[in-house]
Amino acid sequence: MDLLKNFRIITLILLLIFFTYFLISPYILKKSGVVVTAVDKNSKCGNIREGDIITNVLGSSIKNSEDFKTVEKTIKANEYATMVVNNGPGGCTAVRDEYFGINVADVPSNELKFGIDIQGGITTTLKPEKELNKTGIENVIQTLNKRIDVYGLPETIATVSNSFIKINSLSSEKINWLIATGRFEAKILEEVKLEDSAGKIPVGDNSYSVEFVNDSLKINNSFYRINDELEIENIKFKIRNITNASAVVEATVFENEDIIRVLSGGSVTYNANAQAYEFTIPIEISVEASNRFTKIVKKIPTSIVEKQIILNGFLVYYLDGNLVSRLNIPIEFARQTIKQISIIGFSTSMADASITRLKALSAIESGVLPTNLEIIKTEKYEPKLKVFSIEMFGSILGLLMISVISVFYWRYKNIKFGLLVIALILFELALILGTIATVQQLIGTVWVINLTTIVGFIAVMIAGSIQMITLSEQILKKKDLSISYKYKKLISIPAALNWAVLIVGFLFLFTTWRFLGLVLLTGLVFDILLIRPIYGNFVKKKVF
Repeated sequence: MDLLKNFRIITLILLLIFFTYFLISPYILKKSGVVVTAVDKNSKCGNIREGDIITNVLGSSIKNSEDFKTVEKTIKANEYATMVVNNGPGGCTAVRDEYFGINVADVPSNELKFGIDIQGGITTTLKPEKELNKTGIENVIQTLNKRIDVYGLPETIATVSNSFIKINSLSSEKINWLIATGRFEAKILEEVKLEDSAGKIPVGDNSYSVEFVNDSLKINNSFYRINDELEIENIKFKIRNITNASAVVEATVFENEDIIRVLSGGSVTYNANAQAYEFTIPIEISVEASNRFTKIVKKIPTSIVEKQIILNGFLVYYLDGNLVSRLNIPIEFARQTIKQISIIGFSTSMADASITRLKALSAIESGVLPTNLEIIKTEKYEPKLKVFSIEMFGSILGLLMISVISVFYWRYKNIKFGLLVIALILFELALILGTIATVQQLIGTVWVINLTTIVGFIAVMIAGSIQMITLSEQILKKKDLSISYKYKKLISIPAALNWAVLIVGFLFLFTTWRFLGLVLLTGLVFDILLIRPIYGNFVKKKVF
C-alpha cells in the first residue's frame, strides 16, 4: 500500500487513464457523414461550401463516401436531390449523370492513424489536361510532393504511372488542395478619377492619359473594355470597371515567380481591432517586383482614415483567381523600397484562417502546376506490410519476454521481477501509443504508426529491458556499472545508454525515419521519469 502512495505510480495511473480516453473515445463517438472537399465551378448546389458535412441524401443516411457514391450513381443530369447539410436543409441539382458537382471524402476520424502500408488508404489517379514531356511530368511530381510537405501529409506521395499521375494517401480529403493550380497574385487596385471623361494613370514619374469613349477606355491610342488587359512600363494592368466618372484598374505587383523566399511559415492570431482571425506569411520579393511596387504606388493620391494617411488604393491578394484579402496601403509604402512584405488575410474562424494560410503557403512554396490535373478515379490502396508488421512485432515481443524471464530466473532467481519488467515495458508502450493518439487528435495526422514507428516500439522495449536489468545488477548484485579509463570513472552504463538513445533519436528526427526518432525520445522521457524509478522502488523495497 505504501507503494501506491508513490507519486510516480499515481502519475502513471493518471496518464494511462488520460491516454485511454484519447485511444477509445474516437471509436465510441465516431462521426457519420461525408465532408465536401471541393465544389465544381459548374455546381448547382446552392450554399454548399468546402468543409460542409453531408449526412443524408434523398432520404438515405450517409455514413461514409461509399454511401454517398452509391446514391450519386442513381442521379440523372438536372435532377434535384435533397440533402441534410450541417444538420440543416440543402440540396444539389446534378451537373451530369452520376455527378452532383461536388467531391466528398469520409469525415475525418480521430481514430488512431496507421501508415498506408499497414492501414491501407486511397490511390487517386490523375490525368494531365495537356500532354507533357518527361521534364514536364517531373515538374508536376516535384510540385505535388512539395505541397504534400507543406500540408504535412504523412504517408502521402505522388508518382508517375505511364502517362498518368498517382497519389497514394491515407485519405482523399486533401487531394483537391494538392491539385489546385496554385497561382498567387498581389495587385494594387486603384480608382482613376475622370473629369470631362479624361484622367491619368500614374506610373512611376510618368502619367498616362485615360479617356472614356463609348463605354471603353482609350489608353495609348488603344481601346479597352472591362476585364481587358494592357501593359504599361512592363507592368500588367487589368480594367476592372468603367463609368463616365471613374475607371477602376488593377496593376500586378508580384506573382509566384517573383517571390524569392518565404521568411517563415507565418502565424494565425486573433486581431481584436478587425474582430477576426488574421494570418500572416512574411516573404521577400524580387528586385523587379519591388520596382513595380514602387512605380505603382509612387504617385497614388492619399487620404486620411482614422488619423492615418493611406493611399487611395488597395493591396489585393488572389489565390487561383479567388480573393484572399483586400488591404489598405499605408503612406510609408510610397516612401520606401519594399523588399520584404507580409501576405495578410482574415477569417471569422481560426480553422478557416489556418486553411487559407496553408493553401497560400503551399502555392508560394511549390509554384504553379504546369497543367491542370483531372481526377480519373479513386480506389483503395491495399496495405502491404500489415501482416508483416504484426508478425514482426509479436515475434520480437514474445522473444523479449522469454529472454527477460530467463535472465531473471537464472541470474536473480526471481521470475516475479522479470514479469514486473515486462509489465512496465508494456505500460511504457501504452504511454507512447497514448501520446501518438493525443497528438493525432489535438494537432492532426502528423505522427502515424508506420513501420518506422513499430521499429521504434521494438527499440524502446529492448532499451527499457536492458536498463532495468542494469538497475537490477546495481541494486540486487551491488555492482558498479561505471565505464572507466585508466582507473578513472567516466560514465555509468545506464547514463551512456540514455545518451545513446537521445543522440540516435535526435538524429533520426531529420530523416525519413523521424517517427522512429519520436518514439525513441518519447520512450526515453517516460523511462527516465516514470518507468525506471518505479521499478527501482519495487526492487529496493523487495516487494516480491
